[in-house]
Amino acid sequence: FILLSGYAGQVADRFSKRSVTQWVKIVELPIVVLAAIGFYFQNLWLTLFALIALTCQSAFFGPAKYGMIPELVDETDLSRANGSINMMTNVAVIVGTLIAGVVSDAYSPQEGKVVGGGELWLPGVSLFLVAIAGLVSAMFMVRLPTGQTGLKFDPNPFSIYTVTLKEMVKTRLFMVMMAWGYFYLLAGIALCIVPQYTVV
Repeated sequence: FILLSGYAGQVADRFSKRSVTQWVKIVELPIVVLAAIGFYFQNLWLTLFALIALTCQSAFFGPAKYGMIPELVDETDLSRANGSINMMTNVAVIVGTLIAGVVSDAYSPQEGKVVGGGELWLPGVSLFLVAIAGLVSAMFMVRLPTGQTGLKFDPNPFSIYTVTLKEMVKTRLFMVMMAWGYFYLLAGIALCIVPQYTVV
């Protein structure tokens, strides 16, 4: 994710963010099919490969998602639109985490909870339905500007971070970025810790 986000930002700036979003969502379909096969046959390496592929796909989706906001709304509505996108992203993460718990229990039932084998098809079907919903949503997006077609592609994935950080340090945006990162750090830690407390 860290390696590809610099490239993904350049792609989102160079091409229409609508087109980038649609292509990213199209690529998601074969990845979730691979994940479904991996889950069904309980192949760890195939599911790990699908996980890595999904993180790569997600890295390319992020810059297009956030970059299109100024192209969709007036400047006066920018804060409200950013807030709405962030709120819905967090709601999606929470709902996805809840659904994942149910799917995980059905896929690999704990001893004494479920009689018989697990539902080996359920994770794949769940991922596929989410991917289809995302693709349908992307297809109904309004047309957006074509982007900066003359943008020179920088092969160094870290140079964009260096330039951006230097610019952000000069403004209050740097502290906003640090606060945002801290929030997601706490959320990530909570997601790692909560499953350990099966009995409270």
